[in-house]
Amino acid sequence: MIDTASLAAPRGKDAPVRLPAKKQLPAALALAAITLLGTLAATAAATPSGGAAPAQPASFSPYPTTSWYYPTGPWSSSTYPTTVPSTTVPSTTTTVLPTTTVPPSTSPTWFTPSENIPPPQPGEDYARGGTAIASSSDMAPGLIIDGNPDTAWSPAIGRKTTDTPEWVYVRWLHYREVSRVVVHTSLRDFDIQVLNQYEQWWDTVMTVNYANTTTFTALFTPRIARGVRIVAKVGPPGHPNLVRVNEIQAYTS
Repeated sequence: MIDTASLAAPRGKDAPVRLPAKKQLPAALALAAITLLGTLAATAAATPSGGAAPAQPASFSPYPTTSWYYPTGPWSSSTYPTTVPSTTVPSTTTTVLPTTTVPPSTSPTWFTPSENIPPPQPGEDYARGGTAIASSSDMAPGLIIDGNPDTAWSPAIGRKTTDTPEWVYVRWLHYREVSRVVVHTSLRDFDIQVLNQYEQWWDTVMTVNYANTTTFTALFTPRIARGVRIVAKVGPPGHPNLVRVNEIQAYTS
């Protein structure tokens, strides 16, 4: 047994140190060992295995709350802002330059100046040396320039010129100064047209309505031309869709 009285006795400043008796030493060491083991056991119970750090409070977050790198996902939108810096590229403004339209030349390269046009031969019919073309044909268009007023061009059978006017024209090779056109036809209503010198349209030089003859002469200011056309509108009385053009002639004066 340990002499507790001797251990609890007060020790003065100069009191001598008393060591336990040799027969009491094993018991004292045993008591100290038990006390040390109790302390180590309490520390181990408070620390998880593996030496991990103590658990953090529930409000702890390992991510910065001011970062915009995580606007969505497992992190709450209330913790991370839902807006990110704009990456929109500014739109590009294109300036359209005004376009310039160059007017057509007033002197096309195919136009022969009047001073280079050969003078007409007496009684020369320019149409006789040309080529005839028609909108459609039953009788050949070349009959309008064969020199025989008894032959005639006619459009395809079944065509109604009162619905869609038929036409036939003659065009010659070289430019000529034309001022008179003679037409032989039985048509009641028709137009006589001269090809413009730039060959882009036809100029009407005479319009005939309710004709009572078969020979017509159109006189007009001299002009440079290479063709004459007849536009048939209505045939002879009683036969409005019967179209016949017998002859076309073109002269100077």
